[in-house]
Amino acid sequence: MIFMTQEEKQIPKLILDAEYLSKIFEQRIRDIDRQGEKLLQIRSYRIKSHFDDKFFHYVIQNNLTIGIRGGLRRRYKVFCVAFSGHGRRQMFQVIELVHKNGFDRGGVAVPRPLWYIEELMSFFYVGVPGQNLLEHIKNGDVNYNLFSKIGAGLFNLHNIKVKNRVFGLKRHDFSMNYLDPTGILERGYNQDKVLARRVKEQLKELKSIYKKIIDDKYVLSHGDFHPENVIVHEFKHNKAIMIDFSESCFAPAYYDMASFLQQLEFMSRSYITREQYQKLEGIFLRGYWGEAPINAKMMAKINLYKSWTTLKSVVYFMIFEDEVNMGSAEYLLRKSREYIEGR
Repeated sequence: MIFMTQEEKQIPKLILDAEYLSKIFEQRIRDIDRQGEKLLQIRSYRIKSHFDDKFFHYVIQNNLTIGIRGGLRRRYKVFCVAFSGHGRRQMFQVIELVHKNGFDRGGVAVPRPLWYIEELMSFFYVGVPGQNLLEHIKNGDVNYNLFSKIGAGLFNLHNIKVKNRVFGLKRHDFSMNYLDPTGILERGYNQDKVLARRVKEQLKELKSIYKKIIDDKYVLSHGDFHPENVIVHEFKHNKAIMIDFSESCFAPAYYDMASFLQQLEFMSRSYITREQYQKLEGIFLRGYWGEAPINAKMMAKINLYKSWTTLKSVVYFMIFEDEVNMGSAEYLLRKSREYIEGR
């Protein structure tokens, strides 16, 4: 069992210390705003907070007021994402690469990366105003044109060239290490459950199908692409921002497409009709492929990765033992089967 070092244990105290953070932002103020002269105010809020003997994981929103030339002021949201063991260094490297390859502008972009600070094991970036795509759907705001742009943006992401010897990105596979990296299925309360056995059987079947139908090249993959990881710009409703590249990897393009569609279908099931979802799926896929015909072979590959993504969600819900979460796990396992069967 790996425990944190004493140096790592001190990092959360620093990133939660407003005075310490103020010094960082003051020293690097021109990176945030080229006209920035002085940090006038900082207010910090914890978005995510976890600390134990093995690891820490924090997401801190820092609301900054910066004085610029001429006595004017500008406000920024600067997020700090910290993970022990340098767990977010690669995330910074990927977003920096993507930002430099056309995702600093246009209909689909990524947040502006600022720095990765080694001694804090923290990645800083400039946030954008807006809510995630799922919240828009919940509020009845279904922008069909935006789904086409998101599909096209994902295509552009997949076509970015990456020197993997620099980033060391993993290749996604259908192993238990990817499906259940923290050993949820092997926990005492899950070991003897029929559900755990069925998950393992289904994973074996997915591996077999993968070997038969996937012969595609591996591309730069977001790795966790879903509606909550897409921000709709508050003032430009036709602009989307891709966030959270913490699970970036190399994978066939179908992985991100299927992840987005499967989780869109599941997350929005109480807010849009089946017909609306099917329309959104078609618009998204045409945005990705343009005028290229979408044939049965392509859909079989998407359905394979939909089944995989669904199975991963089953494992997540099995963290909990309550009736609601176990009911969701049972439901999703059935959906995973339906995707395999093309239903």
